[in-house]
Parts: sequence; C-alpha cells; structure tokens
Amino acid sequence: MTPLTLTASEIYRTLKGWPGMGDHIGALGFHAKRYERLVSLVGSLVYEIKDRSNPVTILDVGPWWQTELFRKLADVHVDTMGLLEKPPHIDKPRNGELYFQQDLNRSAFEDYRTDIPQHDIVVMAEVIEHLTTAPTHVLRKIKKVLRPGGYLVLSTPNAVALDKRIKMLKGQHPYHLISEDPRNPNHFREYTLSELLEFASSCGFSCIRYGITNDYNWRDNQCLDKREGMSNIRRQAAGRLRELVDFASPKAWKQSILMVLTY
Repeated sequence: MTPLTLTASEIYRTLKGWPGMGDHIGALGFHAKRYERLVSLVGSLVYEIKDRSNPVTILDVGPWWQTELFRKLADVHVDTMGLLEKPPHIDKPRNGELYFQQDLNRSAFEDYRTDIPQHDIVVMAEVIEHLTTAPTHVLRKIKKVLRPGGYLVLSTPNAVALDKRIKMLKGQHPYHLISEDPRNPNHFREYTLSELLEFASSCGFSCIRYGITNDYNWRDNQCLDKREGMSNIRRQAAGRLRELVDFASPKAWKQSILMVLTY
C-alpha cells in the first residue's frame, strides 16, 4: 500500500463543508497548500516505519484541521496535545485516542505530565511561533514523548521571507501584534532555518530533511476565487508574477519551513 496523498484542492473540498468551518474558510484556503505538504510528509514517514510499529502512533501538538487529515492515513493512532483543558471541537478522537493538556509555555518551569506515552511521530505544525518560551525548553519537553528513532515534524513560518523583507523596506512591521487573548496570542516570535537547526542540535536532535517553500496565498485557492475574483485579469497577472518571483527567489526567502528531526 502506498502512502496517502491529498492535493490542496482535495483537502479544501474535503474540509470546507465540515461543521464549524464557516468562520475558517479563508484560513483553510490560505493554508491548503501547506496541509498538502504536511500530510504528504507525515504519510511518507508512517509508510516508512509501519513495519516496525503498527499502528504508528502520532502525537499532534496543537490539534487543528490537519489532525483529521492525519486520521485518514492507514494504520495510525492519533493522540493530541493542547493548551486548553478540553480539546477543540474539531478534534474528534477515535476509540482509544487521547487528548493531553500541556502548557508548553511552562516548559522551563514544570513537568507535570509524566503520563504521556512516547510516540513514533510528533507533529508541531505552526505551533512554535506562538509560544513565549525558548524553543530549546519546548524541544526538550517534546523529546520526552518521542520514541528514540522516531520523528519530530516541525513546520513554522520563515522569519526572513521575501514578503516580510518587502514590508520592512516599506516601513511596515512584518508581524502581527501580540493578541490580548492568551489562548490565541498570534505569533510571538518567528525563526529562521539556521536558528531552528541550532536549537535542534543543542537538544540532541539531528535534522534528516527540510524544505523551505511558498505555501501561503495559494494562487488556485477556490475560496479566494469566490471572494476576490480570480477571473480578474489583474489578479491573474499578480499570481503569475508571484510564481516568477517564487521561482527566482533564494530558498532562504521563501515563506514556510518544514523539517524532520530525530534522535
């Protein structure tokens, strides 16, 4: 059996009708390409280790729409970890799957969860940039729930992407303000690839693969088609220009970092 592959279009069509998605359609379209790469990568890792671990256990830190996409993979058990006392309504665990409350912002001060088992794969997708504590504390905490030889899949925005450089040249701040809602603080700190590699190495991880890609503002986003009129010639031209810039830009200028760590 080959790994499950879902295109961004398929992901968008699969999730857009889900209960509660009405307020998140824009975000779903914005991130659909990122979900495509993430699910493809996790699926390939599951396929790689399924002979030595069946089912393959996955811990999704920060459950969101990608969690249910992981549950479409064959022979997987998907637990989740989050900040709140109860999992978000979109987290629908199957029989035997668990949710663990854990405030990673307190990683430096306490380790009150000793009951979380080790997993074959831990996923931290767009989580680390929301945390206020040093990534080294977080990675050491996560290492305890990752089986030796397992994989930590980490994705996060690139702090020095081209669009942020352009905003700074224009005198605009490239990052959101910190939210007053502690449950959704926006991005507290974004990181570069070299910073993440240094953090990982200092915590005993090695990086076995990584990619830096442009996954946001997906040009073929059906939601944007409807909302902003992709048939408009100027928007089509802007999309093509962005593709040319994407192609010509150095990797270090692209938007999204996706990496696999192990120890």
